[in-house]
Amino acid sequence: IIGDDVPYVVSRTSSVMSRAGQEGKIPLLVLYNIPDHNTLKYWSGVEAGENYRAWVRSVTEAIGQGEAWIVLEPDSIGLASNLSPQDRTVRLADLKSAILILKEKAPKARIYLDAGHSNWRPTQSVAALLKDAGIEHAHGFSVNVSNYQLLSDEIEYGRALSEQLGGKHFVVDTSRNGNGPHKTEWCNAPGVAIGKAPTTKTGYSFIDAFLWVKLPGESDGPCNGGVPTGKFWTERALEMIRASLAGQAGVQ
Repeated sequence: IIGDDVPYVVSRTSSVMSRAGQEGKIPLLVLYNIPDHNTLKYWSGVEAGENYRAWVRSVTEAIGQGEAWIVLEPDSIGLASNLSPQDRTVRLADLKSAILILKEKAPKARIYLDAGHSNWRPTQSVAALLKDAGIEHAHGFSVNVSNYQLLSDEIEYGRALSEQLGGKHFVVDTSRNGNGPHKTEWCNAPGVAIGKAPTTKTGYSFIDAFLWVKLPGESDGPCNGGVPTGKFWTERALEMIRASLAGQAGVQ
């Protein structure tokens, strides 16, 4: 997850890119630093507009000519509807700028603008926001990032969006959706299980990959007995593994 001051971002991104190159792998990067609604200021202190564009450029400098898959600003489209018209315009402009900067400065990167999930916003409104945010310049969009929606629901949601976006491809976060959602809980939801393993062999021409964007066992925060946000929570990881194995046994 990338979202901090510029020196850290450059160092962290460079480290990930270097390690991936040494191992012959393509890294998955998550750019997560969009303005909080109403304040238009990022938790890291980076403000909207040119300040944000400079932050994005710092990431692209670290990526350079290397290959990478990028999930761009989880929740940013889903939460855009909560903003005032003026703030929404700023956010969408920031997203479009980020896509264009990444496309120009990191030409081998595949950019997937986050589109929320199937149980959040109607596809028509999401598609309109994605268009205003420059989805035409991105490789595609991502769904279910850090959420629990069933894969079948995300496939249909993504398919519907793709049809409204000229056939854009998408990726699905399957890290925590093995059992589907637990009611409406999003923060360290109990009873969830690991979903499909990461792969580019999805069986669908319009789905580029199933990915673990939110690592299984990574905490959403102190809610439901969790550890601090972003920290690995061993007990939860083991619970998810057991739930996943139990689900597989039930299918068999």
